[in-house]
Amino acid sequence: MVETNLNRLHILIAEDDEDDAETIKQTFEDHTCFYKVDMVKNGEQLVAFLKNDKTKLPDLILTDFNMPLMNGYEALQEISNNNLFKSIPVFIYSTTINPLYVTQCKAIGAKDFLVKPFNLNHFDLIPEKILEILMNTNKSNT
Repeated sequence: MVETNLNRLHILIAEDDEDDAETIKQTFEDHTCFYKVDMVKNGEQLVAFLKNDKTKLPDLILTDFNMPLMNGYEALQEISNNNLFKSIPVFIYSTTINPLYVTQCKAIGAKDFLVKPFNLNHFDLIPEKILEILMNTNKSNT
């Protein structure tokens, strides 16, 4: 991963549930480190977003695991197989944490597999966890 400026991050989020999408978008917009939050509804839209404008790629991606048309794992495969996109850190999140899914996602490049909170008030833990992982990655790369 190229060192990321953790004070000014552009995040792309794929989430098919409208309520969760609004909550997670607001959570990231409220966090001072994230200056731009783009939303898509599934893995197909996520990959299309990346291919549409390769000059404005996000600094990181957060994608739900369970989505219609193309799920988070399938989108991660597309990203990992593309030389332009594979350096973008991808975080998967889901309410269902199956150890097999976690292992499979990490094996093809996911930075982490996060638990989607059941309580909307706990969504603020997601940006904190992502920033913690990115900070640790940046430290280990120096």
